[in-house]
Amino acid sequence: MINKKNIRKIFTVGGIGALLLGSVTLTGCGADVQMSQEDFDAQIADAEANAAILAKAEGITEGVDSVDITSDNALAVTDFLNEKNLTAEDLMVLEDAKAAQEEVDATDAVEPVVPEVSFGASYTIDELEIGATFSDAFSDRQIDLFDGEIEFDGDDYDAEEIVELNGVTVAANEEDGYNADTYLQVSDGGVSYTLSFAKEFNSSEVSEGETLSFSFLGNGVEVSEWTGDEITFTQGDSHFLNEGSSVTVGDKEVVVLVTGEDYIYVEVAGEGEFNVESDKIYEGDVQEVNGVEIKLDSVFETTSWRAGGATIEVGGDVEKTVESGDEYSEDSVWTWSIDGNSIGVVLSEDFTSIDEDEDYNALAVGDELCLPNEYVCVSYEGLVEEDSESFEFEAYEKDGSTYARGVGTFLNGITDYSKVYINGTGFYDSDLELINAVEMGLGDSELKVVLNGANLIVDDIEFSWNTMRIAGVDVCSEEEDYLTSYGIVVKNPEDGCEDQEFDMEVPDEEVTASVVISK
Repeated sequence: MINKKNIRKIFTVGGIGALLLGSVTLTGCGADVQMSQEDFDAQIADAEANAAILAKAEGITEGVDSVDITSDNALAVTDFLNEKNLTAEDLMVLEDAKAAQEEVDATDAVEPVVPEVSFGASYTIDELEIGATFSDAFSDRQIDLFDGEIEFDGDDYDAEEIVELNGVTVAANEEDGYNADTYLQVSDGGVSYTLSFAKEFNSSEVSEGETLSFSFLGNGVEVSEWTGDEITFTQGDSHFLNEGSSVTVGDKEVVVLVTGEDYIYVEVAGEGEFNVESDKIYEGDVQEVNGVEIKLDSVFETTSWRAGGATIEVGGDVEKTVESGDEYSEDSVWTWSIDGNSIGVVLSEDFTSIDEDEDYNALAVGDELCLPNEYVCVSYEGLVEEDSESFEFEAYEKDGSTYARGVGTFLNGITDYSKVYINGTGFYDSDLELINAVEMGLGDSELKVVLNGANLIVDDIEFSWNTMRIAGVDVCSEEEDYLTSYGIVVKNPEDGCEDQEFDMEVPDEEVTASVVISK
C-alpha cells in the first residue's frame, strides 16, 4: 500500500527540497560545488512541477489504503475510481508514486549523507564568452554582504552592501604576450563597493552629539558629520601582532603582553612615565584602554612550539574627514564615493595591461583584485578546459593539381575521413572522389569547415592560400598563437600565411571563462 508520508518524501527529495538550497555553495567530499543561476532556476521549475504532483497525489490517496491498485485487481480499482470521481490519469499518478516508494523503501535503511551547506562564501559567474564585456551587481543574495538595519537616533533604517562589476572584459589577443591566453581586464571604475541607506535616512542630522556607527569594509566606523559628499569619522585599523609586539595609535603605543586561549592582555602607553594602562580583553569584545578603543577579533595563545598572536582593531579620538573622489588611503587604487545616502569606494586605476613595467596589470588566471581589507575579492578562474582536436590545412599537389589538404577528423554524415582534398568544387577523398561539394564536420565539435568560393570558413575564421581573417580582421601579421571567440587556437598565423599551412586546435564545445566573487 502507498503511504502518504512516503509520497511526500519522494517528491520533496526530488524537487521541493531544492527550494531550500537556493543559490548556495555545497561543500563536502573535498570540493565546493558552485550553483549557477541557470541551475537554480531549473531547480525552482522542477520544484513547482513536483509541488503540483504532490498536491494531486495527496488528494488521490485519501482512502487509498482500502484498495490494492494492481492490474489483477481491476474491478476494485474501477469501483474506487468511480467512488472518488477519479480518472485513469489519476491512477497513473498513484502507480508512479508506488514505484517511487519501492525505491525509497529500498534505500531507507541507508543513512543519507547530508552535505555541509555554506552560505555566501563565494559566487561564480560562468559561461563568459571570450572577448565579452560584462557588468553585474552582487548583494547578500550571492555573497555574505550586509543587508539589514542600522540604528540612528533611536530609529532603525534599512541598509545594504552592494559590490558591482562594470565593464569587465575577458580579453584575448590584445597585445604581444597574450599568445592565445586570456586575461581579465578591469578598467577605472570597474569595481565598486557601496553601503546604501534607505531614502528616509537623513544623513544631515548626523552630528557629534548624535553619531552614526556601522561596519564599513569589515571595520567599525563612527560618523560625526555627514554633509552631502563629505563625511567626518573615526575608524579602527586592523593589525596582527605577535605576543610582545606593538603598534602606535596617534601618540600612544599598544602592546600585546599576553595571549590566552580566548583573550589577551594589552598595555597602552602614552606620553609621560605614568601614562600607562593595561587590561584584559576577550575575543569579540571591545575595551577602551587609556583612551584607545581595542577590539579583539581573533587570538591564538603561545605554546611550546609557537609564539602567540592576535588580530586587533584599534582606534581613538583621531578624526578623519574625506570627500567623494579623495584617495581612500595613501597609494591606494581606490577612491571614496559618497553622497547623501551612501558611502563606498570605487576602483581608480586601470588593470588592463600585461606589461610587467606597468604598475597594475590585467588579471591572469588565478590572480585576484580585492577591495580594501580584502573585504571582497574578484578572481579570474580562466577558461574551462574542453577536449580539442588538431586540424591542418596546407597547399598540396596531387595528381598534377593543387588542393588544400586537410588533415584531422572530417565528417560527412556518419562517415569520417582522416584526410580530405579541397578545391573550388568541393571536398574529395584520397582517391579524389567527391565527398561533399559544400561542407564537412570537424571531429566531435559542432563546427563545420565550409567552402566559400576560393576560401574556407571555420566559424569566424576565413582563409585561403596565403590569407587569413578572423572576425573580419587580417591576422597574417600575428606571430603569436591566436585565440578566437569560440576558443579555436590558430598557431602562428604569420607563419601560416607565409607557408600556406594553417594549424588549429578546435575544441569540442565553445570555450567560456569564469570569474569568482568571494568574501
